Amino acid sequence: MAAETASINKEYTFDKINDLPNSINQKWLTQRRIAVSILFFVNGFGFANLPTRLPELQQYYGVSNTQLGLILLCSSFGALAAMLLSSRVMLRFGSRQVAAVTAIGFAAVPPFLTFIPYLSVLLPLFFIMGAAIGSLEVAMNAQAIEVERLYKRPLMSSFHAVFSIGGGIGAAFGTAMTWGNVSVFIHFLVVAIISVGLLIWSAFHLLPQKTASESIEKQEDTQTTKSLKAQRLAILPIALLAFCSMASEGTLTNWAAIFCTHQYQATASQSAFAFTVFLIAMTIVRLLGDKLTEFLGRYKLLLTSVLVSLLGVFIVFIANNITIATAGMGFIGLGLATMVPLAYSAAGNTEGVPSAIAIPMISIFGYASFFIMPPFVGFMSDVFGLGVFVGVLGVLSVVMLVLVTTVLRRV
Repeated sequence: MAAETASINKEYTFDKINDLPNSINQKWLTQRRIAVSILFFVNGFGFANLPTRLPELQQYYGVSNTQLGLILLCSSFGALAAMLLSSRVMLRFGSRQVAAVTAIGFAAVPPFLTFIPYLSVLLPLFFIMGAAIGSLEVAMNAQAIEVERLYKRPLMSSFHAVFSIGGGIGAAFGTAMTWGNVSVFIHFLVVAIISVGLLIWSAFHLLPQKTASESIEKQEDTQTTKSLKAQRLAILPIALLAFCSMASEGTLTNWAAIFCTHQYQATASQSAFAFTVFLIAMTIVRLLGDKLTEFLGRYKLLLTSVLVSLLGVFIVFIANNITIATAGMGFIGLGLATMVPLAYSAAGNTEGVPSAIAIPMISIFGYASFFIMPPFVGFMSDVFGLGVFVGVLGVLSVVMLVLVTTVLRRV
């Protein structure tokens, strides 16, 4: 039986897996699920550690908000470029190889950020790190889709919940490092060791399967130009909702700690804690999101979420100390938590629009906003001050409220 399992590990097919004894079948599937979950966890864990030390890194680099925005923009360009190219790469090498290589690359880069305080080197380094993140986003979701198909039941929410949990743990770990006055290098080195250790096991247990992009492309090829245009117009309002929600998440992820440090004269650990509260609030609600949807319905939950997020922005706006601002961050996290999952659900269930059209469109809008908005806030804050941070969150929340109360009333 061990020999049978080993052969499946090399190149599986649905028939081979179904022919295995049930005990081996379940063990094999569980290992694949854990391996893919590790990708989501490490992505969230590593990504959340960086913002907790951004104020110190900015001081170490000696860069302005505009220059920091330029650095983040290089990361964004790297991610978007990789997303555009990753499908072709995965068709050639498979999502397993792409996921393993990019995940380990992403995990190993941060410690080197403390050795290179020159923009001429930082810009390409952040581009490379962004490219690793972008490729990993595509590859790990491709792996998740394949695992979900093997289980023959929905699992995507659980994978994204693991990402949120990883983000919450990463932010809490970063906060602990700042409280303990641990150097940024030691902090990032510990994160890298933990992440790479997990990823080495994961790399040997990912699915040895190419992505499902071939089937998606075939579905898209069957659509006429006119029908594609009509379908995308039908999804556009939901995509805009995803854009605004992920733009808010991206803005908070990259600028919350810096805003709190400057606006309220908070310590690095206090600012990191405010960001951690935002992530924890979001994670808790995402874990309860399916039950809340059943209880309230999609539209009522969307409306409630937008109003809670807007309340959080208002609290941050009127706050005169870090404690009140932290509470506001928590409310924003509660409100934003279900927005993107609900957007995916609404798009996937839009009448007359195949999921092969709807889901990629939501992803493009969502991730583009997540990468574009933080650098924009950096540029604008040097001109108008860090109050732009709250202004951007307020505008995005109002746009979401308008979308939900008008064109999205029937989602």
